Amino acid sequence: MTIRIWNIADQQVKFTLCGHTDQVFSLAWSLDGKYCATLCKDQRLRVYNPRSQPEPINEGSGPGGRGGHISWVLDGWYLFVSGFSKTSERQISLYSVEDLASPVASIGLDVSPSILVPYYDEDSATVFLTGKVGFVFLLHTWFVCITNN
Repeated sequence: MTIRIWNIADQQVKFTLCGHTDQVFSLAWSLDGKYCATLCKDQRLRVYNPRSQPEPINEGSGPGGRGGHISWVLDGWYLFVSGFSKTSERQISLYSVEDLASPVASIGLDVSPSILVPYYDEDSATVFLTGKVGFVFLLHTWFVCITNN
């Protein structure tokens, strides 16, 4: 499977991203627009530099294959991922863009069928998660920081 990025003005494909073996759940551009990251049903995270090559420049394990969303945080050095564990627990994880092999941190939240959608506020380094539980919409707030202890 491939992702095609089009220039709408001239109706031409500008970039093609290869390497996906299943449905792509989420794609997010870095704040500077140089890189993009994808989260796929094949449980893989991929980071691309689409202007230089169609293959991922970094790849690693992501959450279970039931859906998820991805967002760039902390000046583009980390990826915030919401998804599901193998036991269907909603979870959030923080990955270093330089090492996608395993998350820097991961938290299991609850069991619910709805996906949590992250919105990152770079001024306050806060991630807002929205999601549905039954007939109620919830908003979770997470402050994202990395400390050297």
